[in-house]
Amino acid sequence: LITVDTVSGLRWLDITETGGLSRDGVKAEMVSGGRLDGFRYATSDEVVDLWSQYGITLAPTDRIIVSNFLDPDIKTASLQLGNLYGQEISSSDYGSIGLIAIDDLSPANTAGWAGAFHESGDSIYDGPTINSYASSFSRDWLGSYIVTTVPVPAAFWLFSAGLLVLTGYSRRF
Repeated sequence: LITVDTVSGLRWLDITETGGLSRDGVKAEMVSGGRLDGFRYATSDEVVDLWSQYGITLAPTDRIIVSNFLDPDIKTASLQLGNLYGQEISSSDYGSIGLIAIDDLSPANTAGWAGAFHESGDSIYDGPTINSYASSFSRDWLGSYIVTTVPVPAAFWLFSAGLLVLTGYSRRF
C-alpha cells in the first residue's frame, strides 16, 4: 500500500486507500492516533515530480487529452500508485486521480487534483488544477495524494557519527 520514492524521500500511500473520501474525511484521519497519522497532503510540485518519474508530464492547470492513444506509462503508474479510476469507472479504463495539497487560508482555492488516466481509448493528463469544491466534495474515482517522509534508519545515524569521530581523530594526528 506504500510506494517509496527514493528520489524525493517520500512514501506515497496507495490512492485507493482514500478513494471516495472528501478532504474533510482525509484530514480527520490525519489527526494524532488516526488511521493516517503522520501523513500529509502532497504538494502539486511533489505530484508532478512523482508522475515525471513514470515518464509522464503533468502541465499545471491544464488538461491534455490525446485521442486514440493508450499511454503504457499511465498503466504502469496506476498499477503502482493505485488504479482507482479503473476500479470505479470501468474495468477497461485505468488511472490515478487524486486531491493534492490544500490551502486552508483561502477557502476559494481549497481543492486541487492531478493525475492521469485512460478513458474510452484516450489518454488524459490532468495537471495540478485548483477547483473551488467544498471540503466535503468526494467521488469514488477520486482519492488523495498523501505522503510521509521515509524514516532514516538508526544505523545510518550511528555510522555518520562514527565517521565524524574518525575524521576528527585523524585530523588531530
